Amino acid sequence: MKNITKILIATMIITLLFASLTACKKDPTGIDIPLKGLGSAPSPDYQEATYDISEMNALNNDIDKAILLFTYASYNQVDAPYFYFYAVGEGDTIVGSMLSQSVRVQVGYNYFHQVISKVVEVKSAAINPFLSIVERAKRRVNYNSLQYRYDGKNLTYDEANDTLLAAWKDPGSGNAYTPEKGDYNTLSNVDFSDRNAISSATITTVNANGRAFYKVNMVTNVAVVNASEYSMEKLRSDTSADPVSYREYSIEFEVWDSGYFRSINYLESWEGKIVIFSGSSESTNYYLYSYDIDDCDINAYIEMAGIPLANE
Repeated sequence: MKNITKILIATMIITLLFASLTACKKDPTGIDIPLKGLGSAPSPDYQEATYDISEMNALNNDIDKAILLFTYASYNQVDAPYFYFYAVGEGDTIVGSMLSQSVRVQVGYNYFHQVISKVVEVKSAAINPFLSIVERAKRRVNYNSLQYRYDGKNLTYDEANDTLLAAWKDPGSGNAYTPEKGDYNTLSNVDFSDRNAISSATITTVNANGRAFYKVNMVTNVAVVNASEYSMEKLRSDTSADPVSYREYSIEFEVWDSGYFRSINYLESWEGKIVIFSGSSESTNYYLYSYDIDDCDINAYIEMAGIPLANE
């Protein structure tokens, strides 16, 4: 019960953070983008989704429907012509209180993706020499058939603006690549091919400004998830912990009636060992989407990253 309480508190904090974000309409990278479409439905002329979520109507229970909704919305994101998301995470971890912020803007094969995770309050001074293991600042850009990989250093937390900052290393001239869309993977650590990985699910239909979305809560069977090497490999990568296992893991998400994500909220509790430090962690990571073309002005992000635009 204690873990659930912590997660619920974290969720309330996340909700307040996003209320602040949508009120000030400020992208955490510092770019002056309107962000007017966060949480809003794709326009009627937005590309029709490749995978039709109405197929869930032929299913008999909410678990199967929830799996289909999450899987199809994940696949539809791969084929989406453009989208933006901002994600914020908070957690009480083995090493201390962590904050993460992510931004992704994608238009066709071009994308800008940035993630910064920082320990904002350490549990012990003994942890300081090991912070580089869990803290990260990465910026990945695919643009005009070139890939750029930025790594950040000197991570700081601007408390006044509630923004994580990093000094970015020059990535050089970029590496040539053949543009192609990503793989059709579900956006979670759960292997949905094993239906037993989900122990329960609830689905509610919500009407918003003439459009509808499905609000879903999926609770995993952690015994099944912990037995999956697919899930454990992802968890080790996410947490830098080894050994590690879930104590609780659920996904709250929303999917528009058109088949695209409105939001995703991952609620996790795990226990493990990071270097010499053992313990448990609780965290929540919330993603909010926009399909507004003005929010997806990828040229603004390309210019901010110091990359010449294709028409220059």
